[in-house]
Amino acid sequence: MKIVNKTLKIRMPGSTSLNTSGNSSGESLQKELTAGESISALRVVKGAADGKVLINTGGHNLALGLSLNSAVLDGDITVLTEGYLQEATWAWDTTKPIFFDSLGQLTQTAPISGFAQVVASPLSTTEIIFNIQQSIKIN
Repeated sequence: MKIVNKTLKIRMPGSTSLNTSGNSSGESLQKELTAGESISALRVVKGAADGKVLINTGGHNLALGLSLNSAVLDGDITVLTEGYLQEATWAWDTTKPIFFDSLGQLTQTAPISGFAQVVASPLSTTEIIFNIQQSIKIN
């Protein structure tokens, strides 16, 4: 899968092929949705009241998934809701969880106020398992 000049590969444990189907057997789960604003690839998104997706900017809004492609307003966007993702340019610290920042970007810097939500865990410096956890109020 080629996304914004970066090659991303969705991989299942024990598999060498891309897996785009979703079911309860541990495969990556993706949804084809409509963007409610311009969204870049690899942004944490949330659902909007009109059924479209928006960049998740934090607060108490629960994350829906991670955009796998860029989209303009009303464009088609593929959202990973759970699964494995590899990106060669990542450099994750495998001892820390992954959150998202106020721009919807993945980060390992935990919020210090408001709400925090772990959305992924690094399996290596370049591979994560995207698995949204409960949002918790910090203070």
